[in-house]
Amino acid sequence: YMMQALSYNLFACSNARYVENDNMGAWYIFESEYGLLSIGSTKTGSMLCFDDFYRPLGQGTTYGDAFLIWAQTDMESCAGDISRPWFYGMCIQGDPTLKLARFQPPLNYCVFEPGDVNGDGSVIGGDITYGVQYFRGVGDPPPDSCWDNVDSTWVYVAADANGSCGFLGSDITYLVRYFRGEHNSLQYCPHFTLPE
Repeated sequence: YMMQALSYNLFACSNARYVENDNMGAWYIFESEYGLLSIGSTKTGSMLCFDDFYRPLGQGTTYGDAFLIWAQTDMESCAGDISRPWFYGMCIQGDPTLKLARFQPPLNYCVFEPGDVNGDGSVIGGDITYGVQYFRGVGDPPPDSCWDNVDSTWVYVAADANGSCGFLGSDITYLVRYFRGEHNSLQYCPHFTLPE
């Protein structure tokens, strides 16, 4: 059975020993489509005094900041005389800048400018030249490619000037006509959200 959680706080000794191949902390975040972050110990130990971690997390801080607050508050004293040997070795694997979903702005992994074939941040005639060179086999592919969940394929989304969800010669023709004033706007694949 595959766990379907985005973050894990591992209460298991040595489960996050990141210097070892196949450590469980890494398995939780890299071996599934769900995991983004795991917290655990690289040796005997685990987190205790959970309120000092979960309270700031529940108030909108990042996982990294909540972990830091917990560490500064509890690593030296929470478990009495065994605090330091129990807590030292705690670590985060994954992205510590994440927040709980209700505080996290929508993640936009696909950032692109429609018509910016060469990815330089401008839509100009050079984008046509770049695209033509690519199709002639003497230039590099467009740099902005994004995964299309609908068609299960990569799309050169910025180069898709006509919105067909692919990069073809017709996109170059569309760009030429756009620069001539024959089209009012550049299109983009409707499977993606246009970045703001």
